Amino acid sequence: MFKARTIIICMLLSLLLSCTNTSGQPDNNTVNIYMFYGQGCAHCTKMLTFFDSIKDKYPQMNVTKKEIYFDKDNAKLLEEFCRKCNTTLEGVPTVFIDGKSYVGFSNVLAQIIETKIKDCIEYGGCSDLGNDSCEQHSTDSSPLTHEKDYSTIGWLFIGVVVLILLYYLLFNK
Repeated sequence: MFKARTIIICMLLSLLLSCTNTSGQPDNNTVNIYMFYGQGCAHCTKMLTFFDSIKDKYPQMNVTKKEIYFDKDNAKLLEEFCRKCNTTLEGVPTVFIDGKSYVGFSNVLAQIIETKIKDCIEYGGCSDLGNDSCEQHSTDSSPLTHEKDYSTIGWLFIGVVVLILLYYLLFNK
């Protein structure tokens, strides 16, 4: 009976240890965001205000702001980003996060961008426009999607079921 309890305790401890972050990535992944805006653009001002309002909430967020109306080099850089992402320049503000472009401003788009920032911080692996292609999202048509990894919860569930079965097999004879 002592041996069975020892086995169950060891299995429980190993299960708990396996539920820790083993991805090798820190939980404070940096999120590189590129925002192209025009001086005097009302939607751009709202986007800039939005990023300022969440900067303390996400210290891992690095927003690079590029004004394009009066800076021709920044305008060329925006064209390069659009070409890289295989999209046309629709206007400003245009925001690039993890190889995706977001154009315009609305409260819905702000929620989508904030969700993307959270996902990049929590799960990591977000590109810094290192991809040759991007996916475009305009102001109000983007769906809210969350790509979560539930494998730890699945393994935890399986482990609990195995422990319960072992308990009944060993102690209820």
